[in-house]
Amino acid sequence: MRWSLIILTYDAEATIERCLHSIARVFDGEELEVLIHDNGSRDATVERLRRISESGVLPLRLYLSPRNQGTTVPRNRLARLSRGEFLIVLDADTELVQLPPVELAERLRAEPLTLIAPELRLGDGSVQDSVRPFPTVGDKLRRAWGIVARAAPLTADRYHLPRQDALDVDCAMAACWVLTRQLWERVGELDERIFYSPEDLDWCLRCWRAGGRIRYDPRYRVNHFAQKLSHRRVFSRVNLRHASGLAYYFAKHRHAWRRPRGASDA
Repeated sequence: MRWSLIILTYDAEATIERCLHSIARVFDGEELEVLIHDNGSRDATVERLRRISESGVLPLRLYLSPRNQGTTVPRNRLARLSRGEFLIVLDADTELVQLPPVELAERLRAEPLTLIAPELRLGDGSVQDSVRPFPTVGDKLRRAWGIVARAAPLTADRYHLPRQDALDVDCAMAACWVLTRQLWERVGELDERIFYSPEDLDWCLRCWRAGGRIRYDPRYRVNHFAQKLSHRRVFSRVNLRHASGLAYYFAKHRHAWRRPRGASDA
């Protein structure tokens, strides 16, 4: 098996068919499996998944949960069940545009300890701020104030997106990760003490510490119809879980007020 695509769904009826049809188009003729864990969707997501599975458009492996288990536990489970040489961790609200599998496979075999993060474009066509330096508590407080005040974020964008050239970055949003199984196993699974976020931040930091690298490459492109759940209500359950995850992350890695070593120090 060459490719294993790992996808979580939760009330994704508006996006999941577009996501899966884009996979079928981009990976046409490739040896792949698509593993999907549904987190107890309340809408027609499961019905649509079953319909696509029965159609034979893609080789789907469906795992259904009666409740929302977050992001880390289901993704780890799917990774353990997967058989591919290469993994793609993908959000259900994405659409593959430019992600050539043959080229990526060759590149990953040559650079097995590199995670490739493509350019993400939002529904309005703008480039998403999907890669960032490792944050401090001050960065997060300034960003939270920007959300509350509905103003431009007060944190500096060190990577100056959009850009044409590829570069190493500290952290990439897990809406689309392309990597080898070798790197996944070297770094280890997502930290299951984090329910929703920032599991990607924690994993990327451990990736750098394990001798891997995170490479942002805008030659590859994925559309991301992001829901931005954390922006809807400041004191929502999602935001409270995110805040709890951040507190755990800063305590775990002990860098609340200074940035850890990452891409700029590689």
